[in-house]
Amino acid sequence: EQNYGVNLMLELTVSVWNHDGDAVGALRKHDLVEQFKAKLEADPEYLQKKVQQYFVDNQHRLTLTMLPKAEFMEERRRTEEVRLKKEEESLTDAQRQKLLEEGLRMEAAQSEVPDVSSLPSIKLQDIDRKVKEEELSTESLGGVSVQYCLKPTNGVTYYRHLSSITSVPPESLPYVPLFCHLLTRVACSNMTYQQLAQEIKEHLGGLSASTHVAPHHVDSQSIEQAILWSGFCLDRKIPYLFSILSDIFADPHFDDVSHMKDLIKMRAASVKDSLTPSGHAYAMACASSSLSPYGRLSEQLSGISQMALLRQVADTEDLSEVQDHLRAVAASVLDISESRLAVNVEASQRDDLENSLSGFLSGVPRDRTDLDATVQFQDFAGESKKQLLTSPALDVSYASLAVGTVPYAHDDHSHLAVLSHLLTDKFLHREIREKGGAYGGGSVLKHDHLTFYSYRDPSPVKSLDSFKKAAEWAAAGSFTDTDIDEAKLAEFAKLDKPVLPSSRGNRQFLHGISDKARQINRDRIFAVTRDDIMSVAKQYILADDVKQGVAVLGPENQQLLDDGFEVKQI
Repeated sequence: EQNYGVNLMLELTVSVWNHDGDAVGALRKHDLVEQFKAKLEADPEYLQKKVQQYFVDNQHRLTLTMLPKAEFMEERRRTEEVRLKKEEESLTDAQRQKLLEEGLRMEAAQSEVPDVSSLPSIKLQDIDRKVKEEELSTESLGGVSVQYCLKPTNGVTYYRHLSSITSVPPESLPYVPLFCHLLTRVACSNMTYQQLAQEIKEHLGGLSASTHVAPHHVDSQSIEQAILWSGFCLDRKIPYLFSILSDIFADPHFDDVSHMKDLIKMRAASVKDSLTPSGHAYAMACASSSLSPYGRLSEQLSGISQMALLRQVADTEDLSEVQDHLRAVAASVLDISESRLAVNVEASQRDDLENSLSGFLSGVPRDRTDLDATVQFQDFAGESKKQLLTSPALDVSYASLAVGTVPYAHDDHSHLAVLSHLLTDKFLHREIREKGGAYGGGSVLKHDHLTFYSYRDPSPVKSLDSFKKAAEWAAAGSFTDTDIDEAKLAEFAKLDKPVLPSSRGNRQFLHGISDKARQINRDRIFAVTRDDIMSVAKQYILADDVKQGVAVLGPENQQLLDDGFEVKQI
């Protein structure tokens, strides 16, 4: 873990030092394990007895039942209005004048530019101009492309596998995320779901499947759509990894309706619970969905549309139609005709890995011979759209505005990357958080979209206006050369952050971005000028023909309704 040391210190501080505990003793995990082994050897039923003692026979317990109150939000709003009115009526003229003066002073202070010249800082000349090249090789094994990263991994093997979903029937495509979630949690081949879970827990560090959608780094109209398998294990457990994968690919079972209902309901509840902490991400996905093929497919598979589908499936008693969709997905994707693999493993383990991997590949079907994981959407026409997504569960808003830009390989991509940091750090943070009262706000360049957002926002209409003002501020060149340098440093901090052993080679494997392409992009970032930033702000955000996607997630808002927002209840 990148933050292992910090997290360890926090754990020791909170749970040990604050209670006068032995911090050094707490680090001696192996001593505790040996004590446990000795007790278990002396008494084979030691663990069962402790469960009986502390859980079954222990009557010291508290049962707490929470019942939601349907009128809670409205009552809280009325109470706040009454309290506010009472406070206003109690103010004298002198107190009102004092509040006004304090408010004006605060507004002036928020607009001041702090003097940070005396603070130590890193300079652009301190940044290495060369990318740190990744030593990768790509070879064919059993007719399948395999990317190798042969570096020290501390005795752990990491495996990734992209499998095309191009042949999934259109009506079954929305069920791919549910398929990914269920696949490692249902029975397969000769194993029950309990046995599969035990095999994964006993032999692997993790095994999962997820959707992968990414535009081509040269052509935004070309979209790769696939399932990404990710697994890792100790080197000595490599045969188990591919044995488990073979069983899953051979025959996943979607017949246990009762178990599937439980899994689906838990998944739907989990996704619903993510609405508040991740509301800005949902708003950003919705805003981008009308602009490009990538935006539309991403929202369908991981946005509000997917949340609505999960809720619908969770409320369905008869799962036969859902089972048909899952089987259709399985028939299309559990095949290696259009797949590519990546392994991060120590060089000494390569032969053992290839032996096990060859056995897995030889047993997986390869019936699709004319498919490509990349799909062309040359006829896609983006459109401007304004959407208000309302939910009774939300009492604050998340606002987002998105515009289409250019792919990674385009000259302007680096200019837009610097612009996004400049907008966030020098304008949006002050306007949206400090003045507007939102928890946060900013702009993000992801693939071919530049997206503005606010987080837990009491004033979404003001934030939408701030997004436009931010672009106008940048287009007018109302920033300093120091601001530009800081924005470049922020981008380099993102590009140069430490890469975990499990993630080495991901840019090449998932997005096709080579070291050469990364170096070109790096050189362009160093070369970004004031005119470049002003130009892309005008061209991609403010120009009259720019298509904009706007989405606000939150409670009903009359101002947005009057502005022509399309309303959807979620």
